Parts: sequence; C-alpha cells; structure tokens
Amino acid sequence: MAEQDPARVNASIKLECEGGISPSISTLKPFKLMDYNLRRQLIMLSKRLIYVFLFQLFLCTVIMANTGNAQRKTIDQVKVSLNLKEKPLAQFFRQVESKTDFKFTYTDNLLDLNQTITVVEDNKSLYDVLVAVSKQTNLNFVQVNENIHVKPNSDLTKKAVEVTELVDQTIQGKVVDEKFSKGVDSTATATCA
Repeated sequence: MAEQDPARVNASIKLECEGGISPSISTLKPFKLMDYNLRRQLIMLSKRLIYVFLFQLFLCTVIMANTGNAQRKTIDQVKVSLNLKEKPLAQFFRQVESKTDFKFTYTDNLLDLNQTITVVEDNKSLYDVLVAVSKQTNLNFVQVNENIHVKPNSDLTKKAVEVTELVDQTIQGKVVDEKFSKGVDSTATATCA
C-alpha cells in the first residue's frame, strides 16, 4: 500500500472492523473533538486567570488605600541647598517648595513677603535653614505633615521652628439640644495635633 501525504487524506476513510468495513468516518471528527476539548480548557484557563487578576487588583487596591506615613519626612530629614542674597521672602518660599515636597501656608496680611533675606546654605537640613530665616524675619514655622505654617513670632520664648505630628483621636459623648434633655450618643474620630 502506498503511503499517502497526510494533507491529502480524503475526508472519508474506510476502517475495517471485526464485522467488516465500517461506514465512512470523517477524519475531522477526532480533530473536532480535540479542538472542542482544547477550546474548553482555554476558556476555563482564561476564566481562572481573570479571577486571579481581579483578586490581585483587589489586594493592590486595599494595600494602596492605606494612608501610610512611611514616606513622610520631617524638616530635619530633608536637605536643601539655597543661594539667596537679599531676595524677597516670597522667593525663598517658592524655591523651598520647588526643591522639596513641603508647601508653605500663611495669611497674606500677617506677613511681609517683600522683606529681603539672605540664605546661603549648602546641603543643610530644612530645619536649620528655617531657623536662620526665622532669626532674620522674626517668623515662626510649624511643620504639620507636608505643610509648613508660617506666622509672626509674637512670643520670643517660643521655639522658632516646630514639628507637629497629627494623631487620630476618638471622641465620645452625648449630643443634647437646648429644648430636649435627651441626647444622642455619638462617637467621632478627629485628627488632632
């Protein structure tokens, strides 16, 4: 019997069985069955991969939702280099904000942003730089998270530069009305310095 090229095999092949020659069986039938099983396994695998991906996405979301303070630095830990000679206070604020993650907050009418200062520091902590500026301007600097609050220093015995940590605190009590003596028990969480 001559060997045939598998690509040229006809769609019908006669197979011999115990009782003689069986009816014509399509060669595509075993391939269709194999194709069906493969397709079913791919679908199941795809579903499982989607479930795993969604589970990982959920876990990442939970982890990233944490308010974490791991990356937060104090003004003692941040180093800056500045070269300001007879420049306005406003320019000092802009340069520090551009070189660090801190933002200055102040009330415009309480500060003279045009007063000139001289700061020539190379790789010094921001704390030391603020102390030097405080001596020139008589200002008080208070770091709260990424903000540095600036106000005039009216109490000369008070520290010129402070670092304040915010803490969550739970407050419990009873809320009452003027008209009604019965109150409502309540609990609140507040962030306090």
